[in-house]
Amino acid sequence: MEFKPIGNYLTYSPFDIWQEQNRLNANARATDRSILNSGGNQGAQNAALLANAYNNQIASGNVYRQGLEYNNNLEKQVAEHNTDVDKFNSTGFLDADKANQDAALKARGYKFDAEKEAALLGQRIDDARGAGISSGVTGLGNMFFNWAA
Repeated sequence: MEFKPIGNYLTYSPFDIWQEQNRLNANARATDRSILNSGGNQGAQNAALLANAYNNQIASGNVYRQGLEYNNNLEKQVAEHNTDVDKFNSTGFLDADKANQDAALKARGYKFDAEKEAALLGQRIDDARGAGISSGVTGLGNMFFNWAA
């Protein structure tokens, strides 16, 4: 019996935090340009630029934290899945080895039984041959003694 293991291993491919950070930065800079091109007074523009920078920093921090959490969870899931695959494969190999050992033991038992039966049959043949020879010699002896008497 041969066990065919599953090779369903997952690989860890983390979320690219910096790609998302670059997207946030590009959106923030586009918003800054829009604010500057809005034609409002200088004080309103400065307030809007500060608010946009603050919001971008909050969003950047959230992306970084959420990205780390996502990556940590994904890494744990991949490790658990691969551990489960390893356990399944180990159990399968162990079961196959047990079945092969049982089959080998049975085969040796059958061979031993056959050899024992052959030896017993050979002994019976030898016993019958010996009994036949003994009977023949006894018959000859009886015939000889009966004729001489």
